[in-house]
Amino acid sequence: MRTIAAPIDPQQAYQDGPGPTAGAGLDPSPRPAAVRAGVAQRARPAAPRLTPRHRVRFLGPSRVVEALRFAVQAVLSARLRSTLTVLSILIGVAAVVELVAVGAGSRAAVAASIQRLGTSTVYVSPHQVGTGGNGSEQQNELRRALGLAPPPPNATDPRKPELTWADAQALQNSVLAPDVAAVAPGIWIGGVQAQYGTASHSIGTLIGTTTSFLGINDETVTAGRAFTDADTLVHAHDCLLGRTVAADLTSADPNSLVGRRIRLNGRPFTVVGVLGVKGYSGQSDMDNVAICTATSVADSLYGYAPPGQGPINGIAVQANAPAAVPAAQAEVTAILDSRHHTAPVDSDFVTYNAASLLTASSSAAQTLTVLLAVVAGICLLVGGIGVMNTMLIAVTERTKEIGIRKAVGAGRRDILGQFLGEAVTLSMIGGGLGALVGIGLCRLHVAGVSPVLAPWSVGTALAVTLCTGLFFGLYPAYRAAALSPIEALRYE
Repeated sequence: MRTIAAPIDPQQAYQDGPGPTAGAGLDPSPRPAAVRAGVAQRARPAAPRLTPRHRVRFLGPSRVVEALRFAVQAVLSARLRSTLTVLSILIGVAAVVELVAVGAGSRAAVAASIQRLGTSTVYVSPHQVGTGGNGSEQQNELRRALGLAPPPPNATDPRKPELTWADAQALQNSVLAPDVAAVAPGIWIGGVQAQYGTASHSIGTLIGTTTSFLGINDETVTAGRAFTDADTLVHAHDCLLGRTVAADLTSADPNSLVGRRIRLNGRPFTVVGVLGVKGYSGQSDMDNVAICTATSVADSLYGYAPPGQGPINGIAVQANAPAAVPAAQAEVTAILDSRHHTAPVDSDFVTYNAASLLTASSSAAQTLTVLLAVVAGICLLVGGIGVMNTMLIAVTERTKEIGIRKAVGAGRRDILGQFLGEAVTLSMIGGGLGALVGIGLCRLHVAGVSPVLAPWSVGTALAVTLCTGLFFGLYPAYRAAALSPIEALRYE
């Protein structure tokens, strides 16, 4: 009877040495040890390999350099499209830098002009109480600018508010107003026509006041002399001209007008001096001014009786020191309320100082700066949309190139880095050039304002530009990286 051998596991046969007998139908020769070891090694389960999910996602230095090289080549290969994209970013960044500088310059100009008014000066202006009277709208605007609450309606008392020479005299009381150093009543008139020979000039502000006003308002006389209290007492028609007025009335040296007679609204006045230069406050020319004796203005230009019998439209008060301004302002308010028989809530006058003006103006200028920055940010956003549009077109045009790169071994990270680097390159080129253009524009005057460069605006604009390139370039880069190499190679 024939014996049939049981099936033998080949791996067990390799490990056990010589094979079965020839009668079993297998090779009886022994297997070498090296062969047995190799077979055993192949039979063991392989060690688990790291999948892409376990690998670090960051590009190495060499890949970053390669991505930047591809990005630069892509930018240079489409010069016109790249130029237009860079231009959109350039305009946005330049607008951010320039408009923020204009806002800062406006704040600085307002602060400087208010400082020139004097840090220890208090001003008093009449304010309409009732619903009638003249000039109430202008006075209400002043109250709103200072942040003061409007007075209660008083339709039964529509009297015209008035300040008098006697009010100014009452403030010069060392007992009731110990913190007041000097007082200067004044008559402010706008749009006065000055004539000298055949030349004429429209004066922005003509002030009829006393000698004290020159010190309170920090005025200097660079040619000639200042008028005196004696000139005021004799009703002398003497005046001091601002540099702009004097220069416009003569083609010669403005100082040559000293001692000459000019006409103000047809009335003769003698130029006794020329004031020093004070410059601009925003769009207002601080040198377009004339200061005359109060009595001459009251007699000739206002047409009423000498001081003591007519109204004035302002009083300038100087405190003993900047720290004494709040006390001096409170003393002035108390004296005038007592004289006018009014309460603080319904006073027919307004008192304010340079600090309150500076606070109100700074708040308005800060709001303006924020609005300008928002407008500039919108320009930058439009530039970012242009970057995305350019990159989407680039992905479409280079679909076959993406397929070839993937076919030869490029991974998704390589494609992602290539197109993301191209978007960032376009944005940063535009941002750098835009910052330079914005800095250059800060040398130009805008609407009478000298822009003041804010260094933080340059850094912020460049940082926003970088984020713009990353944000608006991410979707096109991801879309390119997600392309199938087979489909990309088939693309025509």
